[in-house]
Amino acid sequence: MDFLECKICHVPYDEDDHRPRNATCGHGLCSACVTALIKDNIIECPTCRQKNKADTANDLQTNFDLLDVIRHFKTTNIPLDSENESIVAGATNEELCIIHCKSLGHWCLKCQCFICDDCLEYHTTSTKCSVINANKAIEKIKKKPLKIIDNVLYCFEKDAQYVPSKIQENTDKRDDLLEKADRQKKELLERAYREKKELLEKAEREEKELLEKAARQKKELLERAEREEKKILEKAESQTKELMEIAEKHNEEVKMLRNFLEQGNIHKEKLIETKQQLTEATSTHTVSEGIRMATQRQQIIHSLAAKNLGTGSVLILSETLKEDKDVFSEMKIKDEKRHGKLSQHEESIFIHSFQKQKVVEGHICWP
Repeated sequence: MDFLECKICHVPYDEDDHRPRNATCGHGLCSACVTALIKDNIIECPTCRQKNKADTANDLQTNFDLLDVIRHFKTTNIPLDSENESIVAGATNEELCIIHCKSLGHWCLKCQCFICDDCLEYHTTSTKCSVINANKAIEKIKKKPLKIIDNVLYCFEKDAQYVPSKIQENTDKRDDLLEKADRQKKELLERAYREKKELLEKAEREEKELLEKAARQKKELLERAEREEKKILEKAESQTKELMEIAEKHNEEVKMLRNFLEQGNIHKEKLIETKQQLTEATSTHTVSEGIRMATQRQQIIHSLAAKNLGTGSVLILSETLKEDKDVFSEMKIKDEKRHGKLSQHEESIFIHSFQKQKVVEGHICWP
């Protein structure tokens, strides 16, 4: 009869050192085991690991019901061993009350044990236990063969036998597994959070670096474009300035050339006029008058040469001088025929007038 001995040390309960005690969780053990398990005023239940506050074994409640059973066995001199189970069990293998040897038809919810009709009065009056009819409960529970009640597994089959279970042990394992699963879940979540955070930080750094690089490249391109634009503008301004200077110089040269041409035309008209006068003078005037006209033409030619009218105008003047020489030669011949040979003075003046002028390499030079 295992219920009459301590589940820890397996020593039968008595009224001294192995007095039956109930922890707050409902599990039983003897006073000696309670004393041995107390540590820092706390005792941990060996069955369910629930912690109970106790300074000594007397702080835990005594299981008086079990103590009464032990006293009954002592007064009847029935040995508390397994060999005498036939006394309380009978030949039919039906469990009987160990005190009254009657059928166990009730279940005490507080004491967690089957009781007979004679024990019913004691449990309902003296100990104020809550008792149910076992037969009716069994019929109801048969529909659910296995059920957990207060962490204890009961199997209600044909013989309605009470089966102790190691539910607490399995529960502890389950709790350990759940705790381990929670830790692993927490670790996985923390790892995932760290990895996600690292990826986000890396992405932010790369994005920042790319933005900074793009900003630098943009700045460099803008600065380069500004330098190129400035260089192009300076070059364009310089070329424009040069072109303006060239155009201005060209305009001045054109203007000057136009003035020269206008003046050349005026002098040309005068030369033509003097030529005509010289031609007329060959028949009507003397050499002296021709020399006077030649001198007047020389002044016009000198004025044109001083203004440096160019190669074209010089050629015109050169031809004019040749024509004048021919005209005076003709005047000299006619005058000699008319008046005789020129005097030495007139001859020297005539020669001096034409030797004074020279045409060299297309330019008129005055000695």
